[in-house]
Amino acid sequence: TVPTAGGTRIKFNMEKAMGRSLGDRWDFHGLLAEQSQLLRCRLPAAKQLQLFKQFSALKMQIQEQVVFLNALARDFLLEPSQILQLGFEREIAEEVVWRLLPCTAGAKERYLTILAAPTFRAYISALQHSHSLLNLNVQNPSGHYRLDLANPSDAFVGQQLLRLDRWEGVLRQELRRKDTSRMFSSCIFNALYLEKRIDSGPMNDWPWPEHGLLVLDYASGKRPTAEDSAVAAPSFRNLCQALHLCSLTEEQKVAALVPVSHELFLSSLQLRTLLLLLETPNARLKLFELLYLRIVDIQNQTLARDVLDESCNFCKLERFNQCMMFPFVQPESFAFEFNLKHLDHRLASLAVFKLCEVEGWANLPEPAFVADLADEDGTDEALFWRLSLYRFLTYDSSAELSGSSDSRRTPWEIVSMADFKLKVDESNKATELPLLRICGTVQQNPHMRAFWGSVFSFFLAFLGWFALAPLGLEVATSINMCENQKFPPAENPLRPAYLKYKSLKTGLEYCQYGKVKDGDTITDCAAVPADIMSSATATAEEKSPYAHYKAGAAADEEESEYETDEEG
Repeated sequence: TVPTAGGTRIKFNMEKAMGRSLGDRWDFHGLLAEQSQLLRCRLPAAKQLQLFKQFSALKMQIQEQVVFLNALARDFLLEPSQILQLGFEREIAEEVVWRLLPCTAGAKERYLTILAAPTFRAYISALQHSHSLLNLNVQNPSGHYRLDLANPSDAFVGQQLLRLDRWEGVLRQELRRKDTSRMFSSCIFNALYLEKRIDSGPMNDWPWPEHGLLVLDYASGKRPTAEDSAVAAPSFRNLCQALHLCSLTEEQKVAALVPVSHELFLSSLQLRTLLLLLETPNARLKLFELLYLRIVDIQNQTLARDVLDESCNFCKLERFNQCMMFPFVQPESFAFEFNLKHLDHRLASLAVFKLCEVEGWANLPEPAFVADLADEDGTDEALFWRLSLYRFLTYDSSAELSGSSDSRRTPWEIVSMADFKLKVDESNKATELPLLRICGTVQQNPHMRAFWGSVFSFFLAFLGWFALAPLGLEVATSINMCENQKFPPAENPLRPAYLKYKSLKTGLEYCQYGKVKDGDTITDCAAVPADIMSSATATAEEKSPYAHYKAGAAADEEESEYETDEEG
């Protein structure tokens, strides 16, 4: 039966149905081609003439023609001949070719469109403006992207990545894989729009703008299968010779490998060889990012990783997924730095702790846990050791597996070492009482402050029980425990203890003209009456709503009639 009351939210998702006809679920090229055929409109023959006439009517109106072309680029699927017909006029030919290139059905159609450009200038302009589209390899989409959304080619690349992200989410559910993404169960992370981080929700729900710079990283879940083998030695030798002898720059060599990267399956040693052919750290990092997921013997990834410069350590770079890059088999002598704000960093850090539970905590020499003071109120929705988000955990893994049992520490002790000067449990409660330890800041010793504070409070209460209150006041004053010693009334006039104060000896109140209340809470002292403020004979003390000016300091030798409570 259908309920007759209440509300419901339904999100319609057609990705699973659209990829049902695929023979290979990981055939991203076939998936996007099928979706393009279904989601984009082909121009019927009966309406082609009307469209050409409408476009010709805008002759010499370049701005209106550009808007017309941008609208076509988003929703239509055109043949190369139709695009060239629209670019027949030389004034707009340059804009037509590169703006309508996303309307083509595939790589062959794009090649024919660019090759048939009416002018050489239009040909060069199409190559420059469509660089991201022409170099997009949907079969190996992992990488770093900088997209100008006002450029139809860049906007089309972004839309393709969104579709791949949704499809990989469907495959992740079908294969029952654990979510190791950074945020929102997505392959897209580190998304920045106009240099501002997009963290309000999944990219699929993000309102797609028509302009602005979008920067993102994509980490695909596609991996080599058990049947895939590394490139044969003769073919790999030819590849190395071609890279070594060509006159391109190192960045251009890496870019040349992008379109064919999905055809390459490499061993860790082969990837190491390719990395050694490059000299600059930036080029090595790009090549490593491009071919890392093509390694067939991932257990030997250290062979390739060691070639990278120390400044390119991917654990220190936000653009890499830490679970994907984690050295599960050989973590020895590896420097880690994790930002516990991100899920993938938390999972990778947990993997390190799991290894230490088996092999010994002596493997973590001098770990450090540094809190980000800019966001102390952040909450960890994953309850990761009940720590605040936006914190960093830094430590080095050692190859030394030996160590005494006395040196073994639990994760709670490791995490708390940088925050407190004594051992605490997972609830940050002290598990030891080092009375003679004197070191660290006030913030690092809250447990000892609480202990000694309770001792002094008990001592003062003991004096008061035996009618020795004056002696207790002298003791409290001598050790600067009084509240008006720590917080002088002249500098802190609105402290609740002052606003509520009334002298038992004289009956005078701190608020000498009355109190201002918000419900049952005293918020301030009443203002000075107008006649007193306008009086020429009134003193400065009488013109103040607070009586602390004539009260004096609590540390005076004579007992002040405005002494606040001695507990502080």
